[in-house]
Amino acid sequence: MSIKHLLLGLTLTILMCLSATAQSLPERTASAACNCLGTIANVDTLQQRLKRCLPEGMVTAMANGSAKDRETMNTVEGIQGNIKQAAQLLPSVCPEVKRVLDAQPKPQQAAAAEPNAKEAQYYRLSTSETANKYYDEGNKQLKRKDYKAALKQFEKAAEADKQFVYALDHIAICHRQLGDYDKALESYGKSLAVYPEGNLALLNTAVVYSVKKDWTNALKYYELLRQHHPNDPEGYFGVGRMAMLSEDFEVALDNLFRAHQLYVDADSPYREDSSKLVGVLYGHMKAKGQLDLFMSKAKQYNIEISVKP
Repeated sequence: MSIKHLLLGLTLTILMCLSATAQSLPERTASAACNCLGTIANVDTLQQRLKRCLPEGMVTAMANGSAKDRETMNTVEGIQGNIKQAAQLLPSVCPEVKRVLDAQPKPQQAAAAEPNAKEAQYYRLSTSETANKYYDEGNKQLKRKDYKAALKQFEKAAEADKQFVYALDHIAICHRQLGDYDKALESYGKSLAVYPEGNLALLNTAVVYSVKKDWTNALKYYELLRQHHPNDPEGYFGVGRMAMLSEDFEVALDNLFRAHQLYVDADSPYREDSSKLVGVLYGHMKAKGQLDLFMSKAKQYNIEISVKP
């Protein structure tokens, strides 16, 4: 290689590094969110994944953030503004997002790229550096499966910032791992007092009540999850499972088939679980002489049923 080519290569490398360094926080957030999104089947899948990937992208972008970035993120308005700008940038920096949006009618594009501002407000790191320090230490202990040590750190984080939903949810996780379901429910209750629509707390509250075999409350929280997050399959799956237990077959079918559609659209590994549960329901309804209803609902939801002889 000639000296000229070597110098040219070094110059290009330097320019590339400078370009990356010069990226704004929304640009870095959008790039990180793009990496998180993966392959997207349709606009519904995009909307569902954006709820997780935009906040995760922001955390990744902040890992090497400047003092100015940290100052921006010290307010709810700053966090929301960064999320909104990153969402608006996604079609230009993420080919997969552009492909999906280009395939849709224009009125749907803005809705697909617009994140849930309220969710971004609460599913985020704290504006308190002290709270974030305790939260980070708690996650380290959680990875080591030292749940008692993790619990202490998350409790300190929640004390430093009483609106810190992540910390409250993680306190509940620790209590669940330690087998104290009542305290887990108490912690999820505190999380929902801050953010009543929180999908993580709603889902896990329903799960804990299921473990306790409190079917009434389990159903209540699955229904709340379905109500607040109509594109989240977990609410439908939970309601369908509860209806199946009570042999309310029509409700079970409506919810389980809808859950399965959403799992498939999101390319979720849980679609195998929904397939198995639908199979169990098929056998149960066959034994009860309800196959006509089953096949009618399957046709309604465009779900093909293959029955082995």
